[in-house]
Amino acid sequence: MSTNCIFIFLENLASGLYDTRDITRLQTDDAYAGCFIRHVMNDVSAAVSLTHTSLKWRKEMEINDLSETSFPRWVHDLSAMYYHNVDKEGRPVLIFHVARCKKDAEKHRLQKQYIAWIFEKHFLRHPDERVVVCFDMTGAGITNMDVELIKFQVTCFTTYYPSFLAYMLVFDMPWILNTIWRVIRTLLNEAQQKAVIFVKGDEIFSYIDRDQLLKTMGGTVGVATVYWGKGNESVVPK
Repeated sequence: MSTNCIFIFLENLASGLYDTRDITRLQTDDAYAGCFIRHVMNDVSAAVSLTHTSLKWRKEMEINDLSETSFPRWVHDLSAMYYHNVDKEGRPVLIFHVARCKKDAEKHRLQKQYIAWIFEKHFLRHPDERVVVCFDMTGAGITNMDVELIKFQVTCFTTYYPSFLAYMLVFDMPWILNTIWRVIRTLLNEAQQKAVIFVKGDEIFSYIDRDQLLKTMGGTVGVATVYWGKGNESVVPK
């Protein structure tokens, strides 16, 4: 392990580059610290670098200060992103209804904070439990595809929230959006690309049981229900 890497990290810590709440968690929560090591296959130097990037970003985005009241009511009312039941392996499923979003560069920081806040709801409580992310592309078109926001979510999976993603389902993607997704996949390494699974119609039931999925996606559930994490606490506000 590079001693220079550690020295730089400690220097950054002393300069106030990180939120002290994140440092405290890193020192006291083995499951949280383990996410960084596990994500880079036990390469300690790489884990230190990854930790630096994640913690620096967390302070810049004020992640620890975000709450439900940090966002306008209309953001919540979109119901574009929420945890909903589990997959066949019992992992929580995070649904993202792409058609409910519109590209708006002026709101990117707010949107990124909201996405991070949703991720945080699970990652804060269960850093050792991976999540299935399902992009519901039903009815989505070019105006709904914000490449910058999708790149941001990819970076969340690869860097900001290490070991968070179990796999990603892309459900019923219109052919017109194929080119955009090909560009996005170039941002992923080979292992991460294999974790992106495109499904249409009933193919999704190979991963999520019908009684765990919304009717709008071919399931039997009429109303969205949040996933209840270990210990029976809701991981997102109702």
